[in-house]
Amino acid sequence: MKRVFGLETEYGITVSGVESVDVVAESIELVRCYTEHGALMKWDYELEDPHLDARGFRARELLQDTDESAYYEIDKNRPLSFEEIKSDLVLSNGARFYNDHAHPEYSTPECTTLRQIIAQDKAGERILAECARRRNQKLPPANEVRLYKNNTDFFGHSYGCHDNYLVSREVAWDRIVAGILPFLITRQIFAGAGKMGTEAESASGEPGAYQISQR
Repeated sequence: MKRVFGLETEYGITVSGVESVDVVAESIELVRCYTEHGALMKWDYELEDPHLDARGFRARELLQDTDESAYYEIDKNRPLSFEEIKSDLVLSNGARFYNDHAHPEYSTPECTTLRQIIAQDKAGERILAECARRRNQKLPPANEVRLYKNNTDFFGHSYGCHDNYLVSREVAWDRIVAGILPFLITRQIFAGAGKMGTEAESASGEPGAYQISQR
């Protein structure tokens, strides 16, 4: 079966050797490190509308709207424009690299084979590692940017890796749900992206418990 697909990966980020970290600022700085050798920061937001639902209607309100409003109140005090905060980049391999508010996010270009998507995902790892190296050169010797390809931070926040599949608009939404829902559920067994430990180990009484999936 021929299918166009891709991955989006949100990386965890922190800085060692400091008492507190503005992870949004560090995510912005990390992405902007890619531009040091002439890459252009350019993205067209005109066609982006999170309220436009794939089922054919436009939602009046989303749960994320409250979060976005809170982010706006914080971000409006930053000495940066909206475009600078997002730091959206289109890379030479066709990938998208940007600040997803508290996470540097790498989105692969469109792929049609497993070999392609594995190669593009590994390219993203190398790109972020190089940006971290450049960022660390600007920090004091006692501090170091650290990136994590994980999906929870043990403080109740979950994030991670999203997979995308190109599907014709002619396919009914109910048919898509019926076809992909069993896959999304059963794949937790073999690709659950789980972890050791829980979000509240001290309260659970089961330190070191293994979770098959992060959610």
